[in-house]
Amino acid sequence: MAFFVSPAVDWVEKDFTGIVKGVPSSFGAVVGVFNWGAVNKPIQVSNESELVATYGKPDNDTAPWFFAATSFLSYSSNLWVNRIKTTAMNTANALAASAFLIENEDVFELMASTDRDAGGTFSARYPGSLGNSLAVSFADYKGFQNTLTGTIATTASSATITGTSTLFLKELTVGDNLEFTANSVDYSVEITAIASDTSLTIATALPAGGANTVAGLTAVSKWKYFSDFSYRPDATGTQELLNASGKDEIHLVVVDKNGAFTGTAGTILEKYTGLSKGTGAKTSTGENNYYADVLNRFSRYVYATDVFDDTNISADLLGATGSDPGAALSTTAFKTMNRSATVTLSAGDADSESPTNAGFLAGLDFFADDEQYDVSLLFLGKANTVVANYAVTNVAHLRRDLMVFASPQDVSDASVVQGNTSTEIDKLIAYADALATSSYLVVDNGYKQMYDRYNDLNRWVPLNGDLAGLCAYTDFVADPWFSPAGQNRGIVKNCIKLAVNPNKTQQGTLYQANVNFVISKKGQGHVLFGDKTHLIRPSAFDRINVRRMFMVVEKSIATAAQFMLFENNTDLTRRQFVAMVEPFLRDVQGRSGIEDFRIIADDTVNTPQVIANNEFRANIMIRPVYSINFILLTFSAVGGNISFDEVAGA
Repeated sequence: MAFFVSPAVDWVEKDFTGIVKGVPSSFGAVVGVFNWGAVNKPIQVSNESELVATYGKPDNDTAPWFFAATSFLSYSSNLWVNRIKTTAMNTANALAASAFLIENEDVFELMASTDRDAGGTFSARYPGSLGNSLAVSFADYKGFQNTLTGTIATTASSATITGTSTLFLKELTVGDNLEFTANSVDYSVEITAIASDTSLTIATALPAGGANTVAGLTAVSKWKYFSDFSYRPDATGTQELLNASGKDEIHLVVVDKNGAFTGTAGTILEKYTGLSKGTGAKTSTGENNYYADVLNRFSRYVYATDVFDDTNISADLLGATGSDPGAALSTTAFKTMNRSATVTLSAGDADSESPTNAGFLAGLDFFADDEQYDVSLLFLGKANTVVANYAVTNVAHLRRDLMVFASPQDVSDASVVQGNTSTEIDKLIAYADALATSSYLVVDNGYKQMYDRYNDLNRWVPLNGDLAGLCAYTDFVADPWFSPAGQNRGIVKNCIKLAVNPNKTQQGTLYQANVNFVISKKGQGHVLFGDKTHLIRPSAFDRINVRRMFMVVEKSIATAAQFMLFENNTDLTRRQFVAMVEPFLRDVQGRSGIEDFRIIADDTVNTPQVIANNEFRANIMIRPVYSINFILLTFSAVGGNISFDEVAGA
């Protein structure tokens, strides 16, 4: 409080109501191979539809991670996905460049213009072969609708149209419509090929009445997507205000030309009306309307990587007068397109069939940042021991608020372990034995079979997405410190059958190796029967519920304790800390999370030396609640002449 320099009355408030708030514990994360989407830039999805829209549909190469993700999303709506970079990954582009890669939006923002130009006028938004299905088509005032030079002649029952003094190559584009009248009948036909300036082919042969018997037909070309727009491009509002003579507007569509995204070839994915060729154009609401900036900001499918000008577009497309697109919008008269233009993208490749350990490790590194990504359940899909151990030692142990879930594979990493022979059990144990011993790791017994509706077949899917999902589900129906196993909370969804369904003897063998198993129980579905962590030494932390309870408690208290930084280390401050933490722990205790606790934060641990080192110390002792793993029931037959009290202790 400041000292008064004259008589006055003032007041201050002091807040001693600090509390410990619980932290989220059901946010999942997966690192894997996908067909679409940003690379090395985690994106949050909440359901399967968002997963498909963001990362594409599954195929044989991406299925282990895609369906591990959908499995998790069947229990929780909070999932971070990080697509890894593969060896020969390439982004589809207009020039079919084989060494052109844009990993994500951040990379694109930092790319030099010369690096962007290497892909030509447009590129796919993300790497992968899906981008090869994309095309960008656009038209301005003249390209949208244009009266042809010269005259045309048609022949009955023919798909060929000839011209006189015409410029078919310059004024027409394959896919556009040609409209004309022959023998008093109006025709609108699609152009399929242009052989020369005087000869073209249409999609359907004209009927017998389609012959031109009068020379000098007038013909009009219309952009293929003419009917998808309500007006002809002209000048934007900005251009009109500047009293410029040039028509700067274009209409543009992004098309799924092969149907890879939608299942229907030629589907319009995005439509943009009234974009500008000029860099200074604005919408009526003051937003940037330059076509390249609009695409790069809003499109989900493409980037405008290089302006379409007379250096990268055929000379017959842009008019000879005026400025190229990309010029500053002032009083500029822009070149008018002689025809519409369609740019197809190619050379995209995900190389998803050959991911590397390096790609997985780089993808995992993002989740080592606990401030950027608040996740607690990291599952690996299909991962070898190198990847799994890295996730444990370089992510989980570093953060201390996250658990890793891994599924065993065949030791050759070539096929799913399937069957109940001793050999298969040995393979599972061999995988588990090669993993780091850690209370932050959970290992399961392999794979489940589930239906792939995108490809109409059954697939083997790693169970680790389900085990992480069951932990999230437990948070919703109970609390993190309850076991996710058993018939109350451990029912595995979308499971046709198990690759390994261990018998009683094998269950004991697996459990001794700290491998949690899902089993098939008649009439009850497929149930998780195990809640062990992969901590080999005997400890309270060898159980999932205990580890997760400590994770929640530690993170919650540590988060609240941040507000004590830079406060004075006094008895009052220390008592405030205890008063803040104790109600939180009592709440956890009341919800069956802990048996008992004790907090010591007085001068016995905060000695003068500790205080002089600018430190604050608190000892928080917690006695956890243990889950029931074994039940022993003793039934005694008691004769009528014997009391229950007599045999109660026998």
